[in-house]
Amino acid sequence: MNVVRAELATLGRRRVLVTTALATVAFAVVTALATFLSAEPAPRSPQGRGATLESLSEPGGGTEAFSLGIGFVGLLVLVAFIARLAGEFSHGTLRTVLMKEPRRLRVVLGKLAALVGFMAAVLLLAEALSFVASVIIAPTQDIDTANWYGLDAIGDAAGDYAAALAGTSAWALYGMTLALLLRSVAIGVGVGVAWAGPLEHITAESWQAAERWFPGLQLETLAAGGTSDLSYERALLLTAIYATVAVAAGLLTLSRRDIAG
Repeated sequence: MNVVRAELATLGRRRVLVTTALATVAFAVVTALATFLSAEPAPRSPQGRGATLESLSEPGGGTEAFSLGIGFVGLLVLVAFIARLAGEFSHGTLRTVLMKEPRRLRVVLGKLAALVGFMAAVLLLAEALSFVASVIIAPTQDIDTANWYGLDAIGDAAGDYAAALAGTSAWALYGMTLALLLRSVAIGVGVGVAWAGPLEHITAESWQAAERWFPGLQLETLAAGGTSDLSYERALLLTAIYATVAVAAGLLTLSRRDIAG
């Protein structure tokens, strides 16, 4: 808990909070505008996960912009966690902490818990702000919001939040693993972006089975709530397995390798 409190104290600095708040507001406004301005009647909408005027009038319409927009946040979470944890090695701060608390796993897991907790709070704020932005924008597009305030709407909002937290937590765990394995911000970010960005998609172009197995593509399926080729449940199960293996590999490396100053 001392590690968690120390990490939260760092995250609670005014500069961090103001930057995070501004980014969250921008996310809520941009995603709401993009979702509502691009929505079309169902028969004319292209195939895929895009919002329709009909879906935005349903109980889950108030948080649909948040659900759609969160799929673009994963890469940012990956980079942020790599930079945060790998930076502990690069700057020598982790070595300093371990001089007072030699139990490496406890220190790293405490830092991870604090970061994920902070991320969970930011996601909750982002969903609330995107709902407010949706309420403001919806009347300009003649979208009825009457169904957004019942129990069904609360259930859909909770489901959207849970899916967002599961997906971003997986990205965070992958980021932690790369940070522990590579211990360099530049190398870790380079490898992470290359893997999460073009590499899996390029491979999937020539190997169709990649969409059913590659971890990054599983996270995209989670963000989409499942696809016609891959169910949400399968993507969630594979992501849980991959994340568990990744964390185990990272923690094993942490416990066995020396930590240079």
